[in-house]
Amino acid sequence: MREVNGPPPQGNASPTPMPDRVLSMDVPGIAGELGALQRPDGGVSDTISITVTDPRINGGRPTNVPLLAQGQEDVQGLLEGKRPTEKQDTLAILRAVQRQMLGERVPSYPSIDEAINAAKAFSAQQSRRGDYLRRQQER
Repeated sequence: MREVNGPPPQGNASPTPMPDRVLSMDVPGIAGELGALQRPDGGVSDTISITVTDPRINGGRPTNVPLLAQGQEDVQGLLEGKRPTEKQDTLAILRAVQRQMLGERVPSYPSIDEAINAAKAFSAQQSRRGDYLRRQQER
């Protein structure tokens, strides 16, 4: 997750990155829109997230939003673990705004630390689930 805050983007403007950034391969909350995608390490991700404090989403409360959104550029780079660009962050935020406006639940957290911890816990849970499913297939 990359923590992002700032005013709504105007024209080519983008959100202001915060100094502390963490990337998570999975996130609780709204799902990615591109389905399950194979990563180069052999794993599968359906969500890679950023944590944002954008006033258009949940009144600016810390919210995990998926980078794997409709119209996203260089999805393969995200799957390879490359840091998201500001353009990728902006698209993810705009999609989350749109999805929330359409009535989708976009969970928020009391603090950035809690949002990051929730994403890390979900990622670990998804990893354990994937390991279990692989073992079942091998039987």
